Amino acid sequence: MAEVHRCRSWNVCLAGQTADGRDATNELTYLFLELQERHGREAPNLSVRFFPGSDGRLLPAARR
Repeated sequence: MAEVHRCRSWNVCLAGQTADGRDATNELTYLFLELQERHGREAPNLSVRFFPGSDGRLLPAARR
């Protein structure tokens, strides 16, 4: 596991849309964002996908 933390090039993509166009934001999305806010880790990089149907709480949570 220590080897994974030395590599800073991995990414976790959060939210977005499902194959049928629904919002893919879920509890895990908010958990990742909360943990990043609390601990400020350099890895993984977090990417958040937005679309017009995104949960209204997502942008404020991602901006923290």
